[in-house]
Amino acid sequence: RNVDDGEFGPEFERAMADYEQQRFTPAFEALAGLADVGHRDAARIALLMLAHGPRLYGQRFEADPARRVRWVDAATSLPLVATPRP
Repeated sequence: RNVDDGEFGPEFERAMADYEQQRFTPAFEALAGLADVGHRDAARIALLMLAHGPRLYGQRFEADPARRVRWVDAATSLPLVATPRP
């Protein structure tokens, strides 16, 4: 399932504000929580942070393998598309 920004927009915006202000630990925690419920963009960024943590962020982020698989599924899911009503 893919969650769009409308459902979790404020939470995603707060996570991105933390990220942009280089508060990477709270940003990762918030993005991870959103990724857990299927937020595609949050999953993509959380996976990026996992892959490049020490080099780009100066710290290592952790997620167990099953959680990573769920994030990959969310990150690669197709966006939800509203079906027009006749």
